[in-house]
Amino acid sequence: MGESNPAAIALIADISGHEPRFGKTPDGQQCLHIGDTVVVASSLGLWGDPTAWPLGDGSLTVRWGGQSVQLAKDAHGQWQADVLTSPLAGKARFVAYWED
Repeated sequence: MGESNPAAIALIADISGHEPRFGKTPDGQQCLHIGDTVVVASSLGLWGDPTAWPLGDGSLTVRWGGQSVQLAKDAHGQWQADVLTSPLAGKARFVAYWED
C-alpha cells in the first residue's frame, strides 16, 4: 500500500478541476483517473495517493504508480498529458563516492 497524500489530491483537484480517483483498466491493471486522463501504473501495489507539483505556467506534474505525467492545457483549453520519461530507467541507481 502507498502513503496517503491528501494535499496532492486537493492540489490536483484545485488545478485541474478533477479529483483523482483510483480504478482498474479492463485488463485489471491499476490506474489513476484525472478527468479524461488515465495513468496506468507501471509498478505493482501502488494504491496510495499521487504526489503532485504545480509548475509556474499553470501545468502540473503528477507522480503515481511508477509514472510521471505532466498535465497542461492545450490551445483549446483542454487538459493534455505527457509522460515524462526517467533518464535513469533501466540504469543503476547506486552511486559510490570515495576519497583516495
